[in-house]
Amino acid sequence: MEDVELSNKLLKITKPKMMKSVVYTSARRWINDGYIKTILKMRVLRFLYFLGLDTKYIEKMYK
Repeated sequence: MEDVELSNKLLKITKPKMMKSVVYTSARRWINDGYIKTILKMRVLRFLYFLGLDTKYIEKMYK
């Protein structure tokens, strides 16, 4: 969730920039849980974060 907060703060300072480096991530969660369930879960977790819920609780829900 800190990445969302950091992104929002950076948007207030400058426009997003494209980087030349490549980042590889796993699609495991998307494949196992499906697109809709994964998107909904991420939205709920983000909402709980902005409501101020404890990040340890949100982390347990994420896993």
